[in-house]
Parts: sequence; structure tokens; C-alpha cells
Amino acid sequence: MRVLVTGASSSLGAALVRRLGDEAVARDDDPLDACIHIPAAGPGADPTELIRTNVLGTQLVLDAARAAGAKRLAIATRQRMENAL
Repeated sequence: MRVLVTGASSSLGAALVRRLGDEAVARDDDPLDACIHIPAAGPGADPTELIRTNVLGTQLVLDAARAAGAKRLAIATRQRMENAL
């Protein structure tokens, strides 16, 4: 299985890439089976940044995953994000 992990530079993303090993892909132009998206802007970020990164960025990831043929997409975010705005 080929899995793209966005947010791989975060502690969660880096741990996930290590766990996936050779299944993790580095670029979205590699053939994909799945995508795990980890939006980066947290509760302390400016509301505009939160929307740009977590909402618009997620839409871009959805579009790219679909175009790359990914059959599955998982989104991991911080539990506290619901109260960030």
C-alpha cells in the first residue's frame, strides 16, 4: 500500500511515516492507495491562518488525493480544534 502523509514534519506525522516505513510516499505525484492528512495550524494560530491551512488546505489535499487515485483518506487533527475559532 502506498500512503501519502501530509504534515510529516510534525511529531505525529513523523511518527506515522516511521511506522509506515516503505509504504509512505514523499510526493503526491507517486501512485497512491491512501492519504493521511494532518493539518498544521493549531488553536493559537490567527483565525485567517486556521481557515487557510485547515479548511482550504484540506480541500486541496482532497482534490489531489482523488486525482492521484487514492481510495482512502484519513484526516487527523487536534481534539481542541473545534473550539479554535
